[in-house]
Amino acid sequence: MNLDRTSSPNIARLEFCPDLRPEDLNIFLERIRAGMPQQLWKLIAPYTAVPRAYDPSSYGVAEPMESETTSGPWVCEVHAPVPWHRIIPDLDSIELTNTRMTLENLAAVWDLLRDNGHRPSIAVNLAPSRIGETWLIEVVAVVADGDVDRTLAADVSMLLCGQFAVIQAPPIGAIWRCHD
Repeated sequence: MNLDRTSSPNIARLEFCPDLRPEDLNIFLERIRAGMPQQLWKLIAPYTAVPRAYDPSSYGVAEPMESETTSGPWVCEVHAPVPWHRIIPDLDSIELTNTRMTLENLAAVWDLLRDNGHRPSIAVNLAPSRIGETWLIEVVAVVADGDVDRTLAADVSMLLCGQFAVIQAPPIGAIWRCHD
């Protein structure tokens, strides 16, 4: 499966912003869906109708951001309220690539945020593995709604081996970037 972003002028032009043309998003989705395991597509499909936004009430899909904190052959980023820590162990077609953060850490963060009255969501990068039908997943951020106090922000940062990135307003929410 070739998902080189420069191979198609429509894909190369994509800028995932609020005024993204629906036909560009549809082209992007058809390209990633073609090689994605059906179980994985079913998980993310409800969150692919709009471009990704990092706020606690907007979920969506985007091209992965280029940064020093991510590595790999990523073809898309998905932000959604998916409890990946529960799903990854049950799917043979997904492999977590984060090395500093474990599924146990992610589960602890999810529970900690829920126990403190927040709705967590997770942004992940996805890509096909070079081996077999497996897809790689990299957790890049955790987002929570509501006002997050400093103690909770520090606890979540420690568990994610990441950093507290920002408190947004409005809507009020918090983002933690995961580092690997």
